[in-house]
Amino acid sequence: SEQITCVLCLPVAASGRQSSHSGADWTCIAVGFSSGAIRFYTETGSLLVSEVLHDGPIVSIKCQCFQPARFASDPQQMEELYVVYPYVVCCVRGFSLCNTLKACRNQLARGDTFHANCATRLEAPPLDRVKWSLTDQSSVADVVVLGSESPVSFAHLATASLRGGFDTVYRSSPPHTSSVIAVGSRPFVAFHCIVEGTWTPVLSDMARVVATKVKSAIGQAVP
Repeated sequence: SEQITCVLCLPVAASGRQSSHSGADWTCIAVGFSSGAIRFYTETGSLLVSEVLHDGPIVSIKCQCFQPARFASDPQQMEELYVVYPYVVCCVRGFSLCNTLKACRNQLARGDTFHANCATRLEAPPLDRVKWSLTDQSSVADVVVLGSESPVSFAHLATASLRGGFDTVYRSSPPHTSSVIAVGSRPFVAFHCIVEGTWTPVLSDMARVVATKVKSAIGQAVP
């Protein structure tokens, strides 16, 4: 009952080489289905990997090649695969994906074609990915990932001061963020800013949490 919703051809570089410095060694075909599954095939149609990254139909599949940093303060844009669902974007790390695809292809080249899913026979780990939620839009038809960036300290401190005032509590180092442009409905076009990683708690925040817990514990102990 599942249907094909999108197809993407992925050029895979040879082992030990980056996509920006060498040509494609072979081409992998990524196919998205209405069941939420994404499957990777060889040029001849042999199944390599099949995995469900999220519950829902896949809208589109896009890839990001490696791009070196233009300036010393800019981060490198690593190889990534973006699997777009109606409200979620799954970002698959390209390094782990390429290693899994190459291992499965090598297994098939040795004549092991008795198993439908090569990754299951090889006991390959789940694909390394992160999920970005785009719940501020009613529906998402397509996205463009602008990449990762780290704002300068001045802009970070200015934003914290404007939002929280002179006595605001701020983190010393700005976080890495990823910008995503999504088109769909309500709104038609939206710019999403996704903070990567987790925040390190500030000492005053920890003291406030401890004080709240102590106060609640005393309130429960004293009638």
